[in-house]
Amino acid sequence: MKLVEFKWSFTDSSVPPPYHRSYDLIFREDSFSVQIHSYGDVLFERREKFDMPDFQQLLDSFHIKKLVHQVDKKGCTGGVSYSMEILRENELSEKRYVYLCGGMKEGDLGGDVEKFDQYLKTQILPQFSAWMNQVK
Repeated sequence: MKLVEFKWSFTDSSVPPPYHRSYDLIFREDSFSVQIHSYGDVLFERREKFDMPDFQQLLDSFHIKKLVHQVDKKGCTGGVSYSMEILRENELSEKRYVYLCGGMKEGDLGGDVEKFDQYLKTQILPQFSAWMNQVK
């Protein structure tokens, strides 16, 4: 089945609203969208054209960063989370998350998710930090 959409989300820890920044990055073959939010309030939103070579680079990066499925573990509060959703032929085919708290990982998304997150924000969307700075 052909991959049509990849969604990567970061949910910040529970901090006061002026400091809380979560985001969703949604990639399709022809476009991407970015939404930065704080407890449901949208602070920044952007949708732009995305070329197929960039989309292929994104898909290849899964293998580079070795994101994997792992057994879900339970038990910690106060951390941050990352999640990803993959749509194939407009049908959700994969949904994974990891919750990072106190040096522990909880969830079914394994691998170096923080490194993958940095890769997305620096190599795939190098303008991301400028967008984050706009909402401070």
